[in-house]
Order: sequence, then C-alpha cells, then structure tokens
Amino acid sequence: MHGAAAVQRMLDALNEVGVSEAYCPLRKAYQYLDEAALDFCRRTRILTSSVSITTVAGRQTYPLPPDYIEPYERTMGNRRLFARYETAGGDVSWPVLTSYEKIRLADRTEAEETPVAFTIRSRSEAPTPRTGSAKVSGAVANGECTLVLNSADFAPLLHPRDFVANTTDGSKGVVLDVLSDEDANETYLVTALFGGAVNQWAANDAAVLMPAATHELYLWAPSLNAGDTFRIDYVAKPEPVFADYRTWRIPDEHCPAICLKAAALFMDTKKEMAGADYWHKTYELEIREARKRMGRMALAQNSYPTRL
Repeated sequence: MHGAAAVQRMLDALNEVGVSEAYCPLRKAYQYLDEAALDFCRRTRILTSSVSITTVAGRQTYPLPPDYIEPYERTMGNRRLFARYETAGGDVSWPVLTSYEKIRLADRTEAEETPVAFTIRSRSEAPTPRTGSAKVSGAVANGECTLVLNSADFAPLLHPRDFVANTTDGSKGVVLDVLSDEDANETYLVTALFGGAVNQWAANDAAVLMPAATHELYLWAPSLNAGDTFRIDYVAKPEPVFADYRTWRIPDEHCPAICLKAAALFMDTKKEMAGADYWHKTYELEIREARKRMGRMALAQNSYPTRL
C-alpha cells in the first residue's frame, strides 16, 4: 500500500476528510502509520533483508543499518542464529550468535582471521551528525524531494530512515532512498520534509544528516584482515513511507489493519480510548492471522527435505 492510500485509510477510520495542522498533520499521520507498520514487522518477522559488511583490520565493531530488528537465519539442528563470513581469498565460515558477556569473558584482544561467533548490541557511541549543502535545487513532488550532495562519499554512510534537516528552510524529515554517482562524485538523497517554509531544497541550502542506526555488530575478536565480508540476514523494519507513492513491502492484505492500528494510536493521544479499542483488537487479530500463515508456510517448506 502506498503512502497516500495509507493516509486516506487512516483518515477514513477517523472520519476525517483530510489532514489538517489543527487536528492531524500529515507528518503525524505518517509517523503513526510507520509506528504501526514497524510493530507489525517486529511481531510477525514478515520482512527480511541482509547486509554485507567489509572488515577493517583491527576493528571489532561495525554499525548495522537502521532497518535492522534482529537476526533471521537459524541452523536446522539446534536452531542457532548464524551469519556468513567470507575471507578475501574465498574461504567461507559460519559464525554463530552468542551473548556479549561471553565475548567479553573470552577477552580476545588479538586479531583473528575468522570469527567463530558474534553478537548484536546497542550502539556504544552516539551517531555523529554530518553536514552538507544542496548542490542544486530539488523541488518537492508527491511529497518527496531530492538533495544532491557534492560528494559520493556520503552514500556508504547513509541509509533510508536516517534523519535529515534543511536548516535554511527550517524543515525536518526522513531519508527515503540513497543513490550515488561516483563518476559525477555526487550523492542523491530522496527525502520527505515537513514543517518548513516550502519543504524542499534550494541550491546552497544547508543540510544536517543524522544516522538512525541503533545497533552494531560485535565480533568474537578484532578482524585480522581488511576486505573480508561478513553477511547477516535479519528481520527488517518496513520501508519509510512518508510520501504519496512510497510503498511498504508488507503484503496488501495486512495493510488495512495496520492503518487501523495507526488510527488507534492517534486516538490514544486524544484520550478517546473507547473508539480506539476496537481497532486495537482488529489489529491483534491480524497479527495472529499473519503468524498462522507464516507458520503454515514454514511447516510446508520443512516437509520437503532439501538435497544438497
């Protein structure tokens, strides 16, 4: 379901004709929809993604993308969560998830060629804001506008869901997509801005970018070599749908209940609990049904042994 349809579905539940600054601003509508979709993904584990991290010699911690929720892949036997590690020479190993306490007690201070285990923890340091300026104008269309930065070096450091502010315009918002052109040495950030004068980018507008990542990978020991690849599949947050035609990957049959949940969350803030109670219950039933469907799918897949 795309953003405009989701907002309209939420407004229909609220019996509102449209968004308004006085009652339900567009920014708040998107925030409640995002909160509801995030809760749905966290509780059903319906969306997955993966990230490949390139190691740096002597380094033990690496940031994970902002859409990370939890590891996804498990071994068939003891159901341990695992990841994939490939050296620059092509050797592959499968480190398993363990606790941070076990890694600390092991106290591996010497760099090792391949990690036998890893853990995921909250970021040990607050993210560092990055600043830049718009190289050219980026007019708003369908709720989104493009910020062009005069360096391709920004691209590996930024992700969808990162915070963005146009300090010249006074608007704030979210990064929807990140693209780059190394030949032109430019980074393109598709953004959704709210609360400013015109909510778009003019040439030379000042930008502040704040990474939204909250988790980091912590290896069993520091990496011995640079250029190895650590890949982890994970349960993912939904796409940041803060513009008219941005869409979730969540199957459409679940989206109406998510929109009702967003309406219920909004009603909770207005102290209108009685009206929101039915929508909360409808959403909980959809959570239960989604889990049943995914469970049946997993059972069907496991009933056919895979030949290696």
